[in-house]
Amino acid sequence: LRYYRRLGALRRARLSLQQGSITYLCAEGGLLVFDREWQQEHTLCVLNAGSEPRELTLPWAEQIATDGLSGQQFFVRDALLHLCVPPVSGLMLI
Repeated sequence: LRYYRRLGALRRARLSLQQGSITYLCAEGGLLVFDREWQQEHTLCVLNAGSEPRELTLPWAEQIATDGLSGQQFFVRDALLHLCVPPVSGLMLI
């Protein structure tokens, strides 16, 4: 229940999750990656519905990407964000 409350709070706090554009970056196998944008605010959603971990590299303009749900931070090197997303999980990077 706590997870869904955090998800709802994040959606209420981020205008990019309420309105604006959506750009699909990857949809293959169980992996879905899309960017939500409203004005200058971006939220990058990475979902792995598969049974295996998925590794991917994405462009990221900031030095750090933060998962809006867990607070976990990912360091960015040379404007590239390297991720390994566990099976049946996801990230909402802000």
